[in-house]
Amino acid sequence: MSRSKLFIIISIVAVLILALLIGGFFLLDYFFLKPRGFCFFGDRSTLDDECWPRFIDVVNEYEKVNVTYRFLGKPEEYAGVVPACGKMSECLSKVKCDHSSQTKNFTTICSFFNYYTKDFASCANQLYEKRNDVDCLSLLFNDSSEETDMCVQWDHMQPCIHQQINNICGDVMGLRRDKYKLHADEFRYMICDMVLPIDEDDNDDHEKKKNS
Repeated sequence: MSRSKLFIIISIVAVLILALLIGGFFLLDYFFLKPRGFCFFGDRSTLDDECWPRFIDVVNEYEKVNVTYRFLGKPEEYAGVVPACGKMSECLSKVKCDHSSQTKNFTTICSFFNYYTKDFASCANQLYEKRNDVDCLSLLFNDSSEETDMCVQWDHMQPCIHQQINNICGDVMGLRRDKYKLHADEFRYMICDMVLPIDEDDNDDHEKKKNS
């Protein structure tokens, strides 16, 4: 066999091996890594460069209101959170890998406040008006001078809040209460379990980009 033919055969084999390796990696990425939350290449870049600043905006809007020893304010106080969440969701729609484990904190904030400022807003405003008449509503809406275990307090007052939803908001069938329970679990996660991985350097860098 001539050297030229041998070279051609070796080249073809090398190309086939390279194609198999590249194809194998993309198959691994598509069927195994992405469904398990491993984000590479374009998805990773989108999350880091485009979506991360939107995450910071959501947290900043939430923390503007979350500054006292109370659980919640009136729905209108969170008006800045929902638009920030909309921009974040728009960015996440570009990401194809399973990012849920990486973005749970942010999507939980958005899910709760989308509900609280829209579907539950009318009832929340009615409950707010009665905050000085019912103990659990006072705990829910009024600022406290004492720092307490908010997780324990939140759990303790839920049965009373469920009853007030029924009494004040006219929830005879319990449908509003049942939906509230689902989103109340999101809020409990926010105050009890959520750790926001935002440091001052990230925040400062983002503010500089916004103001430049």
